[in-house]
Amino acid sequence: MKALRIAVFGSLIGGFVLALSAPSEAAFHGRSVNHEALASDIRSERNALEQDRQQFRDDRIDLGQDKEKLREDRHDGASRAERAIDRSDIRQDHRDIAQDRRDLRDERRDLRHDFKEERHSFFDWWHSWWNRR
Repeated sequence: MKALRIAVFGSLIGGFVLALSAPSEAAFHGRSVNHEALASDIRSERNALEQDRQQFRDDRIDLGQDKEKLREDRHDGASRAERAIDRSDIRQDHRDIAQDRRDLRDERRDLRHDFKEERHSFFDWWHSWWNRR
């Protein structure tokens, strides 16, 4: 019974070692990855995403203010030219919001790509390090 326990434990350890020693592309090409650069890219992507979110919030606030101004001008009996200017401001705010949404979508896609690249580079590094031993 004791020999069976040792055999099972040994096979578990052996399976673990074999799983870690699976070759990867980095092992064949001898690549090394600078993880600091990837971490810096991810930080900069997060900062850019937060700036885009703030710009989006600001544009939505501007839209609300322009709509309120148009309401006030209608109530006060402003001229057609003033109301046309208010409407053009509102259209511009809508275009800005649409642009902000596109920017946010692009930033999120870039951030997901950087995360995926960092994950793959870590496993490539791990396998190349393990195979050098």
